Amino acid sequence: MVFDDWKKPSEEVVKHFTNVFEIANHRSEMELKRLFDQEPTEENIGKRVNRLSAIYGTRISLPDQKLIASFIFKEGIFEDAVAGKDGVVEKIAVNENYGYNHCLSFASKFCSFCNPEVYPIYDSVVLEVLRRLNSDYHFDAAYDKAEMKRIRNNLSYARFCKLIDNFRNHVDFHLENCKLREIDKYLWTSGKGLVD
Repeated sequence: MVFDDWKKPSEEVVKHFTNVFEIANHRSEMELKRLFDQEPTEENIGKRVNRLSAIYGTRISLPDQKLIASFIFKEGIFEDAVAGKDGVVEKIAVNENYGYNHCLSFASKFCSFCNPEVYPIYDSVVLEVLRRLNSDYHFDAAYDKAEMKRIRNNLSYARFCKLIDNFRNHVDFHLENCKLREIDKYLWTSGKGLVD
């Protein structure tokens, strides 16, 4: 399947790519779900951070993983993410008080595993797929290459979420029966290979 084969999003296309993702990633996704279903302790939050980083290749060093896990546990971030509170992704992503910053992709993944229907997963592959789709279907008036760079450079999760909402609610796509996590899986899987 090439880009043109799945170019117009629909419920059928989203479900197809969700299925492809789930077949390819079943074991790792089940491992992460089991970890995230456990009662939060400092030790198992550390395991969640470590395994999520390893499985998704977030390139966060082991010392930074320990700092992130400590912050998540001590500040009650896990509970805030489960509750779907605003600003949680940004709190994890940029936290100079704990000595790390700029891990927006990881932070969105962590929060998505806590509450997949509130937090879309931020990823450069997804940004590129959305840019290409927007050039044909115009679901977001301001999204182009320059806006994509601004989102990346400014680590703007709120803008990214708005972009996902605009995509999800575009009348031509009929995605009202698709869950946010299914849309994440569709965008990432369909775009794999478009971005190095």
